[in-house]
Amino acid sequence: MKSHLLFALLLLTLTLAAQDREGNVYLSGNTGLEYSKLGSKDASIYGYPTNLLQRFAGIRAHSFRSGYFLSNRFLLGARVDYINPTADPTYRYDYEGALRVKPFLRYYFLDHKSAPLSFFGELGFSTLGLGNATRFETDFHLGLGAELVVGPGVLGTANLNYDANADGVNYTNLVVGLNALTGQLQGAPTVASVRKGTFSSHGPYGRIAYGRNQSGINLTANFSLALTPRIGYFLLDGLMVEAAIDLLHNQYRVERDRANFNQGDLSLTDTELGVLLHYYPLRQGKVLPYVNAGWGYLELRQKVEGINGRFDETVSSPVWQAGVGALYFLSSQLALDLALNYNTGNASFKDGTPFVDGIQQRQFRGAVGLRFYLPAR
Repeated sequence: MKSHLLFALLLLTLTLAAQDREGNVYLSGNTGLEYSKLGSKDASIYGYPTNLLQRFAGIRAHSFRSGYFLSNRFLLGARVDYINPTADPTYRYDYEGALRVKPFLRYYFLDHKSAPLSFFGELGFSTLGLGNATRFETDFHLGLGAELVVGPGVLGTANLNYDANADGVNYTNLVVGLNALTGQLQGAPTVASVRKGTFSSHGPYGRIAYGRNQSGINLTANFSLALTPRIGYFLLDGLMVEAAIDLLHNQYRVERDRANFNQGDLSLTDTELGVLLHYYPLRQGKVLPYVNAGWGYLELRQKVEGINGRFDETVSSPVWQAGVGALYFLSSQLALDLALNYNTGNASFKDGTPFVDGIQQRQFRGAVGLRFYLPAR
């Protein structure tokens, strides 16, 4: 596990060290590392859910698409995912760390230096794994995308990909978000962007994916929607209000021979809404500490329909959150965000019935990632 975590940290460090475009690094806006711990015993009612609204606990690092510019038009990169969970519905029976790397080559049809809008194509092959991941898989993907320069070193990106997986379902997915072109940060003014009227955001905004595999009468299909915008606005110098939305919806369809009890539909909808206030006691410098506090609402609905019957339950919880953090500004429009947060809430069924144990669930989360700014003019 330690070697896998060290690899993920080394990747993030090397990525952030780049200073120029050609010969240096392109950084995915969702690049980050997080650790989460649940503070109370798991609840279980008919096996659902296993913890407070199936919150994740453990360590994970991720980068959707980061890479190294071989030239102004060729980018050699990889998608990287590391996960070592202690509680996660997706990895419920598999708690050993797994690192997966998906390499790709990207070609830009237009040069960023000649136009603010450019288009690219991608080709990738294989998935490399360490730890509990398969060592080598013959996956491949094709992709097209568009990027718009929204500020020095900041790009708005839409990426459409077809991922053919050797093991599992093949997916077509669209991802929208912000990314960093670190070579353009050199020479950019490093001025803290915490003035009144400034907007702030995290990198990923959303993803839509559809996967389908069919062999004869056997069908497996999955529709997935993830909307994750986090938009902040500085009401006053040093005081930001941030609205966060996390909407995750998965719709699964399985058709098999009628003798197979797994036939049916499964729908999972995970909704989280929140409002946070961030206060920055310092207004100048490359490193700015902050404190935050806020309130949110979580809701998880699980619906199953199959030959064995129907199950439909909704669990919800209010959430109170407080935390501390620090920003390290790479430029006036991009900063590393180190955050430590604590949240707590009481889960209940939608009709008001509490969990049997009635235990208040707590979660501690530490994370480092990217935060983007659109300074006031």
